Amino acid sequence: MEYYLRCSMGDYFIKLCEGTASEKQLKNYLNQAFPAEIEIREGLWDRCPDDPEEIQSRFGEYAVILSFNIDK
Repeated sequence: MEYYLRCSMGDYFIKLCEGTASEKQLKNYLNQAFPAEIEIREGLWDRCPDDPEEIQSRFGEYAVILSFNIDK
């Protein structure tokens, strides 16, 4: 399953392996707004540090969730 973040700057693929948010945490916020600290990066979407070099991947901007800002 893939996750995307829709924000005022655009829509971004969420790359979970580079952030601190887990898939379980993210599922709690599906289809709703949530406060979070994110970083927009550019690179391979589908390749994580432990993946083999030969893996085919999409390239472009993606989002990394650094933390969920629960305190509003």
